[in-house]
Amino acid sequence: MQDFLEDIQEIIPKITKRKAYFLLCSIKGRVEKYWKFGIWKRDGHKFGISERQMQKFIALLRDYWYINKVAQVRGSRGFMCSLYKVSSVMKEFFNEIRGGIKTSNLTDRIKQFNISHNTFDYLRGYWVVKYTKCIIQDRYIVHKRAKGKYKDYIFDSEERKPITLFEFLRIYNNRTLIEQSRELGLIW
Repeated sequence: MQDFLEDIQEIIPKITKRKAYFLLCSIKGRVEKYWKFGIWKRDGHKFGISERQMQKFIALLRDYWYINKVAQVRGSRGFMCSLYKVSSVMKEFFNEIRGGIKTSNLTDRIKQFNISHNTFDYLRGYWVVKYTKCIIQDRYIVHKRAKGKYKDYIFDSEERKPITLFEFLRIYNNRTLIEQSRELGLIW
């Protein structure tokens, strides 16, 4: 696999190792979801590379026998798209990839974070208490329940919907989902 990454740098110098790794993680996700998967040159814009570079990357995968062409179908916009299967060598490489993030796994971790962290205790010091409500920036409200306990969700008064503690921290700190998850230690 190291030869493959070196050849990417020689043949397609504009694809950095990070972009190549991102492409391989995307292929790994497609393999886990589908038996046969489609990848074509017009997917290049999703990864920040041109169509020509994407076409060379796919050709390089085929030259190394990491993917095998199974069929060719017409896509939704009328363009032809090839369907591929991954070789056993590539499957072994996918097993070695560390740091790949599964969305379902991340979703479970976020749910667990919301369950394990009490909203009131976690946000102590962020808000002003008015009557039976804790108010943050005149927008976010945590209502008080009976027996003096606060609810486990935050109400967004502008959007008029309840949000979880994780969503509030993501909005409040102006972070993306991945950045906030890394900061809270949900992923590494």
